Amino acid sequence: MASSEAYRLWAEDQLAIHKRLLKGFESGRHTTGERLDNGELVDRTSEAMADCRRVIADLEALLKS
Repeated sequence: MASSEAYRLWAEDQLAIHKRLLKGFESGRHTTGERLDNGELVDRTSEAMADCRRVIADLEALLKS
């Protein structure tokens, strides 16, 4: 029982973290990218936003079950 409560608390914390991170990406405060071998910087913000949305959906579904 205690482990399921700990898991629920962890999921709630992760949900809050990913919602804040997504908000930062959407507002432009956060960006992410990758520097290629040729020195070119490639923006990966849209991929990171999509990942955050998937994690948020998964966590919300988990917490509803």
